[in-house]
Amino acid sequence: LGDLRHVLIVGTDQLLSDCEWIGDAYYCSFLDLAAKTPYSSLMFSCLAAAILRLVLRARAPTRKVIILDCDGTLWGGAVGELGPEGVDLSTPFVDAQQFYAELHRRGHLLCLCSKNLEADVRAVFAARAS
Repeated sequence: LGDLRHVLIVGTDQLLSDCEWIGDAYYCSFLDLAAKTPYSSLMFSCLAAAILRLVLRARAPTRKVIILDCDGTLWGGAVGELGPEGVDLSTPFVDAQQFYAELHRRGHLLCLCSKNLEADVRAVFAARAS
């Protein structure tokens, strides 16, 4: 089936991982007893949403270019005001950088579009290479 053009095979683990936030609320003892299905209505709603996301993702046009700003996206604060050593590279910004780096490894083109002076942006990359 995997070789068929319009067939998307999704494993149970993938679907269930989208519903981890439910915790123990996935189980319904009444439905398990009455209908031989252990899932609650909340779990069915979560599974339906996960399947819908997969279908929409599969049908969506592929985006290959990601255009990023620097201030407030790759780092916190404005490099023009704070300088290269003053910008915030706390966990949320590092996580975002790692996410964009992974997309780049998968073949996406990353572009910077910023009002900053190019020299200031390059200074951050040089001073804060990690």
